[in-house]
Amino acid sequence: MIDAGFKENTIMPAVYSYSQNGKVMAICGSHVDDLLWANDPSVDHMVDYVLRTFECGKIEEGKFRYCGKEVE
Repeated sequence: MIDAGFKENTIMPAVYSYSQNGKVMAICGSHVDDLLWANDPSVDHMVDYVLRTFECGKIEEGKFRYCGKEVE
């Protein structure tokens, strides 16, 4: 995550973010082997780097289950 340009959250080390001019452009939470993220399209390359590095499997959008909770 650091190599991709994200910064680790000092209070919650499982959360990483990237800001530009004071605006959060990407945020990612991790739990065991799962990632949950949101980002501005202008930083897609950063998220792509992370997904390639960790060899992530299925990517779900819209409505899905994450850590036992329904996300929509």
